[in-house]
Amino acid sequence: MSDKIPKGLYGIVFPISTENFVDSAKMMIDKGAGIIQYRDKLIDDSSFLHNAEKIKQVCEDSNALFIVNDRARIAEELDTNVHLGSKDNSPILLRRSGFNNIIGYTIDNYDSFNNSIKEGILSLSDYLGTGPVFFTTMKPDKKPIGLEEVGKIIRESLLPAYVIGGIKEKNIENILSLEPAGVAIMSYNFCNNNIINKINKHYRR
Repeated sequence: MSDKIPKGLYGIVFPISTENFVDSAKMMIDKGAGIIQYRDKLIDDSSFLHNAEKIKQVCEDSNALFIVNDRARIAEELDTNVHLGSKDNSPILLRRSGFNNIIGYTIDNYDSFNNSIKEGILSLSDYLGTGPVFFTTMKPDKKPIGLEEVGKIIRESLLPAYVIGGIKEKNIENILSLEPAGVAIMSYNFCNNNIINKINKHYRR
């Protein structure tokens, strides 16, 4: 299913106090995002499902790929796609349950990349999310992977690899030179048009 995953700008709807989820998703799609992931670690499943249904509809109306972060049961209920972290429900277990939609999987570093291959996790996934490339306040406890290690993962992966974490105007050119399948940007960073325009221009070559 990797051929169904758009390359380029990967938008993540992330909750902040002034953000409207639906408007945020629409804004990111208007600015070129072909993938929209909805992420919220704090709210209950019922509220998450309510929001996810609305964002999914926006994506379907715009022909963008919708992805639920972490909550596999809700992805199954909505018959949509899911992105799993390394500590979440394994793609192996999810495929055994009959899940047939797209699964993205987080790779924290080169060691976890190799271990995931050996354990058969990546053979049941459709794309990788790798990072944080640089330090990010979103995950201050996570050690940045760095450009060299991310580059090795991208080159050796048989799956499309999307990068995330600490991406700024000063480092976006270095990120793009690694030729990832795409670059994931949080919704509140879409206001930086210089980064967004550079990413879109790169994938329109």
